Amino acid sequence: MKDVIDLPKEAETELKTKKEFQNRILELKKELRSIKISQPKPIADERALERSRAQGFKEAEKDYLSKLKQSENTYKSIEKVLNNYQNNLKQIITNCSKLLQVEVPTFTSKSNLPLREKVIPISNPSQTHSKIQNDIPHDIDNVIDNDIEQKELGLCPKKVYSFLFANPDRGFTKIQLGLMTGYSPKSGGFNNAIYNLNTRGLIRREGNLVHLKEIDPQIASETQEEFSIDLFVKKLPKCPQEIFKLLLDNPHQEYSKEEIAEETGYSPGSGGFNNSLYKLNALGIIDRNNGSIKLNPEILEIE
Repeated sequence: MKDVIDLPKEAETELKTKKEFQNRILELKKELRSIKISQPKPIADERALERSRAQGFKEAEKDYLSKLKQSENTYKSIEKVLNNYQNNLKQIITNCSKLLQVEVPTFTSKSNLPLREKVIPISNPSQTHSKIQNDIPHDIDNVIDNDIEQKELGLCPKKVYSFLFANPDRGFTKIQLGLMTGYSPKSGGFNNAIYNLNTRGLIRREGNLVHLKEIDPQIASETQEEFSIDLFVKKLPKCPQEIFKLLLDNPHQEYSKEEIAEETGYSPGSGGFNNSLYKLNALGIIDRNNGSIKLNPEILEIE
């Protein structure tokens, strides 16, 4: 009977104990939250950050210098073409003035506009007309062309002519000629070389093919051994050389930029790798279409 009477007290004691545990649990949870909040945030490795920053700056600087050099080369090519046009224009004016007895206008380097132009007055039109007719050479249409032909050919047209001289029985596209001679088929210098050779009658053009027309061993001064794909590949820098070799070994395979980078061991985001793709594209070696890259089929046609 006594044990029955003591049951409510025991229950009350047990209830107090549970409440104390619950309160203690709440206190511990609060302490745990406080500890998490007060914990210091992870500190980054300053040395690693500095190395990454320096590497990023180095790659950006390298990419900038490379693009700057390309821009300078493009500017020099354009400047050279403009100078050639200016010289040809001066020669044309000189020849015409000699025939028409007109004083040649002088040019300034700043404006390229004539400072003055003086025409000799004609006292007797009929006599002057007869004199001009007698003074005009029979091959007047070739005066300017002959003047151009007297100038010595540069290195680029000599290389193009020498390659055609070594392969007289077939025609080549500009991309193929550019590859075998080491010039970009899109550059002004290369296209001027084709124009110069065509003007001199040394080559003939049939559609998009260029053939040898006039045989002149003295112009073909570049050695025949220089004209091979293997030798051209060896002249390329390491990165574009590796890319060209990969595509040459798999001529019908299309790759993404990332796949080529993985196959050749380069980073697809690096300036050097992207500059190499740009160089190969400028040379006409690769075709880029909607993110895919493959070897230009015209390269395979070169035997």
